[in-house]
Amino acid sequence: MRLETVFAYNIGKPFHPQSNGWLGYIIDSPDHGRIYIADDKMISFVRENEDEFVQEAIDNYVQKQSSELAKSKKKLKEAEKRIAELDRLFTRLYKDNVSGKISDERFSLMSAGYEDEQKKLRATVAELYVYIDNAEQK
Repeated sequence: MRLETVFAYNIGKPFHPQSNGWLGYIIDSPDHGRIYIADDKMISFVRENEDEFVQEAIDNYVQKQSSELAKSKKKLKEAEKRIAELDRLFTRLYKDNVSGKISDERFSLMSAGYEDEQKKLRATVAELYVYIDNAEQK
């Protein structure tokens, strides 16, 4: 059995708008086929198939967590790479300023932009490390 959570709305019916944030569930079951269940029917399904539902919900959660963890690791790697790139750019910019290739004003403007970007990236990296550490400990 496989469970998928989907948004439940109908663009053709004003009494069932997307803005309500309602959910529906699609259950793929070898015994019952593909079933769509709205919230009100979900409770009776769960009561009748509680063990299967719980296991599928756990499996679904683990799969989503694994996917989020992989995305976070990729984002972390990209952020760290960009931080290193900004360090190189800043060094090059400094050398250009010292050699007179760019003005002090231009150096100040560009370096402020690089420093701001790096500050945001470092905050993101710190958050990602915490998220990844917590996710891997579970």
